[in-house]
Amino acid sequence: MSKKLEIWPGPMEGVMSAEFIKSCQTLGLASRWMTPFFRISNDIPKMRRLREFLSPFLQSGQPVSGQIMGIDPGKLARTAQMMLQCGCSDVNLNCGCPSRRVTSGNAGGGMLRCRENLRQVCSALRETVPLKKFSVKTRIGYLNDEMEELLELIVSCKPDRIFVHIRTVAEQYQDISGSRLSRRKRLYDFARKHPQIIWIFNGDIEFDSPLISQLESADFPAGVMICRNWMKDPFLLKRLSSGTETEIPDAAAGRRLFYTEFIKHCQLTGPQLEIAKMLWGVNSEEFARFKSEVANH
Repeated sequence: MSKKLEIWPGPMEGVMSAEFIKSCQTLGLASRWMTPFFRISNDIPKMRRLREFLSPFLQSGQPVSGQIMGIDPGKLARTAQMMLQCGCSDVNLNCGCPSRRVTSGNAGGGMLRCRENLRQVCSALRETVPLKKFSVKTRIGYLNDEMEELLELIVSCKPDRIFVHIRTVAEQYQDISGSRLSRRKRLYDFARKHPQIIWIFNGDIEFDSPLISQLESADFPAGVMICRNWMKDPFLLKRLSSGTETEIPDAAAGRRLFYTEFIKHCQLTGPQLEIAKMLWGVNSEEFARFKSEVANH
């Protein structure tokens, strides 16, 4: 590789249990973590609750980016301080979650339609969080593609990293194959103008993606975050980090290795089936076989 890309596993709500983290660490699948979002609603959390939330990630011994979500600048800033005190390497603001339950309260992706609040929150976090420890995770717009305008606002608040998912909030997880390449090119062109920021590309990224080669030779610091495609190929992040496939299992073997390791740590049938569903898909023969095995256990 011509330069070292930052390789991030995407945060997966409801999946990243202690057993999941242990399985990944045993197999050496990830070198850093970003937690699922910790939502700040009415009150600043108690330190004990925050430590419990972060514990599985911090126990991995890897750098942990604590992800927060909310709309109150002061409460978010204080929670960010607490996360750093707990041992997080940095703090990430989630303003991209497309869940309607989240966006209905203007949190997550809902912040993208409340630009002044977004600016206030980002500014408060930048003032509170030390340099190299504050990032923003966003999409390219709420209803419409507003990539350049939105990113200019976020850049003005001087985060150290910006994670950009190339769908809008309204697009949820729809197929955007028709516009994917043009959106990535626009993001690439925008990132080149702001090399003081580390740009993390997110959305439909695979090992053989031309994007990887492009970012390796880019004249700005960059990386990729992979979520759903990671579970299709559990050793994908390790393969990307090493730059070689030597002695690294392929996707099919990796899925079996991960599932075998996961059931060592987790004895509950519900989580076992959910992981099997993510690895193979609900309509696959493999999932049907594992479902039968669990039922007959």
